[in-house]
Amino acid sequence: MKLQEAKEAFYDASGTLSENARKLAFVGIAIVWIFKTGDKGAAGISFSGTLLWPLGAFICALILDMSQYLYKSTAWWIYYAIKHRQGVSDDEEVHPSGILNFFNGVFFYAKVGCVGYAYYELFRFVWHAIASNASLKV
Repeated sequence: MKLQEAKEAFYDASGTLSENARKLAFVGIAIVWIFKTGDKGAAGISFSGTLLWPLGAFICALILDMSQYLYKSTAWWIYYAIKHRQGVSDDEEVHPSGILNFFNGVFFYAKVGCVGYAYYELFRFVWHAIASNASLKV
């Protein structure tokens, strides 16, 4: 395996994870919305203010997602423009600094962390609501 293949595998995997995190954030918002707009006791689970924490984390994940791609596209465009002004042709080999992708990684892992935290809190809420309703029916 060439090092380039490992890099491409990372880019493919992180691209898929990023896309899935974005979709899961939208689904999470929809789940919270269902609890909010449903009957006061839809499926025996009433809406609680504690759902605002996962909702906020889902929204934060989407903001981080947008920030990640805004930063990435802007940083690489500026890098390209600088190299182009320096007379570097499009076919020439370049070696950009690793710092160029640093903030991209920060946004990426923060986004994934927000989605993970939000689902943890959402599942905890649902589990607690189910356990509370089960004990009442016994």
